[in-house]
Amino acid sequence: MALSFPRPLSTFWNALRLVQHEIVLETYMSRSGTRAGEWITAEIAEAKWRMDAVLVTMTINEAEIWRARFNGMLMRGSDGTFMACDARRAGPLFDRDGTAIAGHSPTVLGLSGRRGIRFAGLPDSYQITAGDWFSVSYGTNPVRYALMQAAESVTANGAGQTSFIDVTPFVKTGIAAGQAVDFVNAPGKMVLRDFNPGQTGILHVTGMSFSAVEAF
Repeated sequence: MALSFPRPLSTFWNALRLVQHEIVLETYMSRSGTRAGEWITAEIAEAKWRMDAVLVTMTINEAEIWRARFNGMLMRGSDGTFMACDARRAGPLFDRDGTAIAGHSPTVLGLSGRRGIRFAGLPDSYQITAGDWFSVSYGTNPVRYALMQAAESVTANGAGQTSFIDVTPFVKTGIAAGQAVDFVNAPGKMVLRDFNPGQTGILHVTGMSFSAVEAF
């Protein structure tokens, strides 16, 4: 059966065994200075998340499986995408395993320009803490995914609604009220940028690693 892309969390990302995992925001800005000493900046492209990861030491046979998977993505170029999330915890700091939000269906309640967002459909008194991840799926053919991080903290009221909070990066064009939000295993769509097959010893492969960048 032919593979479908992006590769889902369940069959690719969740199967990875990582010893190192970093998520870094890459911004694309032009910068210039004035005679008065002021800095002028302009965004030349959407900011994107970059993920850098190192895999555990593996047997040679296991490493060959992962090499084949990564090489298959590299050969597909921009089409070789996969879904990924923060591997260090499932849910927000307040609800690390996602049990408190189970059975609820959070949505975007409203937007404040490109910097602010508020939510509905949360449990009463549910807390979103600065640094928590969430993802909004939007658009059709293809469905796009906006992976964002709360830049400040907020608590839902008795109706499960929050006030506006700033988010990083800015809210993508196309996101609107009523769209679904994932706070648990919040996914982003990534495309492979670099792959290091690691160093092969007599019995094991060490140092296999990769870098990927957000593909929306």
